[in-house]
Amino acid sequence: MKRTFVLIMLVFFFCAGCGCNETTRIVKVDDSGNNKSAADGQNETTKNTPPVKVDPFAEKPFPKATSTKEWFMFKGTPDNLGLVDADIKLPLGKKYDEKNKKAVEYRWVSFSAPNMNRLLGNPAVVRNRIYFGCEMGFISCFDFITGEPKWRNGDQIKPIITPIAANDYVVIFGTLDGEVYCYDGLSDSKLWMFKTGPNISAPPNVTDESVKNGRVHGGPKIVDDKVYFGAFDGKLYCLDIKDGKKVWEFATKGKIYSSPAISEGRVYFANFEGKLFCIDQKTGKKIWDTDIGKPTIASPVVFGPRVWVGGKNSKMFCFQTKDGKKLWEYQGPVSDYGIESTPALDEENLYFGETKGNLICLNWKTGKEVYKVSISDKPLNSSPVIVRNMVMVGGHDKNFYVIDKKNGKVLDTFETRGSILASPIIIGNEVLVTSYDSSIYILRAKGTNPP
Repeated sequence: MKRTFVLIMLVFFFCAGCGCNETTRIVKVDDSGNNKSAADGQNETTKNTPPVKVDPFAEKPFPKATSTKEWFMFKGTPDNLGLVDADIKLPLGKKYDEKNKKAVEYRWVSFSAPNMNRLLGNPAVVRNRIYFGCEMGFISCFDFITGEPKWRNGDQIKPIITPIAANDYVVIFGTLDGEVYCYDGLSDSKLWMFKTGPNISAPPNVTDESVKNGRVHGGPKIVDDKVYFGAFDGKLYCLDIKDGKKVWEFATKGKIYSSPAISEGRVYFANFEGKLFCIDQKTGKKIWDTDIGKPTIASPVVFGPRVWVGGKNSKMFCFQTKDGKKLWEYQGPVSDYGIESTPALDEENLYFGETKGNLICLNWKTGKEVYKVSISDKPLNSSPVIVRNMVMVGGHDKNFYVIDKKNGKVLDTFETRGSILASPIIIGNEVLVTSYDSSIYILRAKGTNPP
């Protein structure tokens, strides 16, 4: 009997110690990677509640403008919004003094290249370094604060025509012959080069190399560890930023002139086929496309459930990001070149220039015209940025304009010696204006100090 009793007690204690009863704790790993017991979850109100799914195409609060100490790519961000918060004082300065060959009342006219060596795309500013490319085929890095040169590529390449894209480590740009280069941001070391195909729009039997080549004209976009850009071979590319290897490509029937816009896992771009495309960012598969009616040079802008783009038919369009359904179209003043400006958005309106020299303001939800103001007798093809109550844009008349966004009134102008097609860049309380006169102007009001 004693032996039996002892055996029964041992079995009882063994089972209790091993958890062979109703109070056994089963440990689960939740989606966040935190260990949590099922018993603990009994008291949680969210135990049986499915995770909340956020609709990327729903209306959302408009993003708050932020200050910028760095400018990584065309329009500053992947979505091309062009919205900045900065304490920009006016007037920015006076015109260039042609007689004495010097600038008046601004920080400096910097990085001047040889005559006729135009600067065709936007620079990038990262870690107090400014990167810019020129028509002679050189990519250069200068100290943004002191203006001292840091490096320049040793081997001359084809003309650099794209806006520059950069991150903390690399600089990426495209050329007139359809090549995309990646350089180390701290040196003149070329990391990789990617070659696109021939111009899809080139006439048969053409022998002119400048026509045959599938140039890269729109600025690349860097998102995480990938690079996105379109080319004259009609393809949109996604490359791995580490080695330039192609992740995917998407082929169209028309050359791609502009930069893409990227948001919520989708890439939006337009082409000379007269279409706007929406592509899955990871796979490169088409989600939808829609007709614009004419080729486009302008880049799209995307926010929430809407994407906007202008075309050579002088129309501004708004489409649903979900399915490409057209929400509205606005007919601007008709011209041969149409709308080449990529719009900028604030909380209510979008702003863009057009080739008859008007600045146009539309309500971005309805497409209703708020105002249309004649600014210049030459095209306003530069893509504007919004800084608080101001719209900033450059023109073919060599002038840089600061405009009251409420009514279109010109608040200030700055005259350069060349056409301004590049979009303005804002760093701290300074404005960078890139001109065809081979200079980058860094402007602030007289008496104010740089950031």
